[in-house]
Amino acid sequence: MNQGRTFFRIIMLIIGSTIIALLIGCKKNNKDPHTIELIPSFEEGFRLTGYDSRIKENHDIGRLDYGKKSEITDWRIGQWGCINNLLNATHTKRGNTDIYFDGAKTLEIDNDTGGFVLGIDGSKDFIGDRTEGQEWPHFILEVMPFRNPVCVKDINFLEFYLEFELTKEVNKTTNFNPDLHTALFIWYITLNDYGPDGRTRDYFWFGLPIYDYRHDFSPFFAQQDSGKEDRTDKFIVNLAGDTFLSDIVGLNIPQYMHFDAYEALEEAYNLAVKRGFLKGTKFENMCIGSMYIGWELPGSFDVSMSVYNISIKTGIK
Repeated sequence: MNQGRTFFRIIMLIIGSTIIALLIGCKKNNKDPHTIELIPSFEEGFRLTGYDSRIKENHDIGRLDYGKKSEITDWRIGQWGCINNLLNATHTKRGNTDIYFDGAKTLEIDNDTGGFVLGIDGSKDFIGDRTEGQEWPHFILEVMPFRNPVCVKDINFLEFYLEFELTKEVNKTTNFNPDLHTALFIWYITLNDYGPDGRTRDYFWFGLPIYDYRHDFSPFFAQQDSGKEDRTDKFIVNLAGDTFLSDIVGLNIPQYMHFDAYEALEEAYNLAVKRGFLKGTKFENMCIGSMYIGWELPGSFDVSMSVYNISIKTGIK
């Protein structure tokens, strides 16, 4: 891509970000009583997971040395399927940015903007080429669960906003097979059906695949969670990338996405029901229970994504 086109896209990103900020309001200074910001701040710190989600003790193995380290935290860092551990990370500072590196994974948190970097060298956190059925590394930021789940009957919009830049993309898979190997940067929420006791009775995954090494735009995907022993068996709907992205995600090109997913949520729910999932539930009773964003590496890839701004706004227009 020539420099002129790159410069033009950067200028368009700045202009687009400014316009959208005026339209949807600043995340940290939102005063619209009809709008809720779902993304919490990082100030209370992060829990850390272990490597296998099937083991309950792995869901919380300790705290990252960051923030207030409150007993109850909104955020959890998922390390499912990894070898290296951020619990043992080296911590450095660059200005007001905290940097953690465990030999394979890099987490950077910009305390001035709330932005972050998720980088993972899969070649150091994965052994060889993935085989069918084998688990794969996840390096994700999770809100599991939202403290105050928002139910779809109480909202009529759900706006995802992301400013981001792919800054590293190296395929180190020896025998690359696109049916088995890729690098995915994906943004998920779950829609949960809660019982009278507040416990989840059922749920499904709703995903926005921001980046997929195999495709310019990730294709539509809808099926039961599978492909590895460490799985949820719940229904997954990933929208086609060109549904919510205006351009192909390219290396070292800042860009943004802004997408109201409310109508797509209902369509995804109806498809899940049609496929035999979510029996005994109703769409109006489903609630946004959790989310995660980050890397899944069913292949040996060294990758990094910078996120400059992230927001999920909802409410009544």
